[in-house]
Amino acid sequence: MTGNQDPGQELRDHIVETVRASQDVIIEAVRSWAQAAGPLVVPLPGLAGATEPLPPPTQWAAEVCAVADELASTQQEFAYRLLDAVAPLVDGRGARR
Repeated sequence: MTGNQDPGQELRDHIVETVRASQDVIIEAVRSWAQAAGPLVVPLPGLAGATEPLPPPTQWAAEVCAVADELASTQQEFAYRLLDAVAPLVDGRGARR
């Protein structure tokens, strides 16, 4: 973060950096757990073909992220509409037109 950025941008950057760092910690913990648990996993006889029709994990992740993007967009639009609703009370500051 530099002193030239506005405080809001610095805060957003700090939040994103913190989230990414915590995500890295979680990824490493899961990776370690998966390596340690790998030898303990045994195939279950009745479930061998049960997971085949499921989409690959990357597709699941893409779908979850798409839903999250849509929800974030919906929340943003809600915030703008809410600001528009209170605009008469705040002398025009903060409302998007």
